Amino acid sequence: MTRMEKRAIAQQKAILELAGALASKIELRPLLSDIIARTRETINADRSTIFLHDDVRGELWSLIAEGERSEIRMPDDKGLAGKAFQTGKPLIIHDCYADPRHNREVDKRTGYVSRNMLCFPFTDRLGKKIGVLQLLNKLDGDFDNEDLEFLHAISSLVAVAIENAMLYERRKEMFDSLVTILAETIDMRDPLTAGHSRNVMDLAVGAAKKLKLTDLQLEILRYAALLHDYGKVGVPDAVLLKPGRLTPEEYEIVKKHANLTREILHHISFESHLREVPFIAGAHHERMDGSGYPDGIAGDKIPLLARLIAVADVYEALTSKRYYRDPISPQEALNYLRTNPNQFDQTAVLALIAYLEDGAV
Repeated sequence: MTRMEKRAIAQQKAILELAGALASKIELRPLLSDIIARTRETINADRSTIFLHDDVRGELWSLIAEGERSEIRMPDDKGLAGKAFQTGKPLIIHDCYADPRHNREVDKRTGYVSRNMLCFPFTDRLGKKIGVLQLLNKLDGDFDNEDLEFLHAISSLVAVAIENAMLYERRKEMFDSLVTILAETIDMRDPLTAGHSRNVMDLAVGAAKKLKLTDLQLEILRYAALLHDYGKVGVPDAVLLKPGRLTPEEYEIVKKHANLTREILHHISFESHLREVPFIAGAHHERMDGSGYPDGIAGDKIPLLARLIAVADVYEALTSKRYYRDPISPQEALNYLRTNPNQFDQTAVLALIAYLEDGAV
């Protein structure tokens, strides 16, 4: 098998793998990191960068820049990447420093010496220019037309990946803002509880990170913690805002909010990986000995994320002003959590303590 045949096979294999990555990943940075790393390896370059266009500022900025810790920004008409973006035509540069268009300021700022370069602009499905894929310093000679053809073959994958991922991120941002507003509408019913849901979320997520939970678990926890009290929308103001202790009958009314939270959240069309959110949010009043509500489940039958919310919820409530009592100190609240293992998961309590000891709050 000739070198050219081996190269063609490697390129076809890379295209198939990149297509597979496109089908399996949604988030923008991990997806594009896979794409440019595989592209760099196939072409045998030293580094690669994906520049996206900032329409507002008229700049190219590095979404992914291998080997660099900080973002690279430059005017969209400057440098070789800017030239490729403006003209919409790819560039093969055999000697960067012999080309007057080369932006030496980036090399000075990063300390990286660009010897040769391949810049490939890409567009969205409507033909709008959205960025430039840049490969630097080929390890076995110069970039050539075969490298250019390979980039042309994957440019549509890059564009689709960016469009899909950006659409997903915009949709996620909209969903996040909606969830935040829902949580705030409950907290705002009572000035004393303003910010309660967000505080509980911060505490629960902080504790969860001490337990090294996965990113997916943290995402589920954020939504569940923010919405854990949403069922209080069904609790009458006369009970919810009562300036004093509740009667046993009134307490039974308040307890219904946990199950109502679950019922309401089941009507939200969560994505498949977030389907646990309603159950976890509704389980934040379950207790380790089974004395909680709404289901009276105990121990490990209570989801870990719900146990984290329970600890954060009680800590936040105890250290905050309420109509019928003044706040207690953080140390007193933690002592209460520690001395009631029948109610609170002590692993979650210790994780919260570790988070608080970091001075994060």
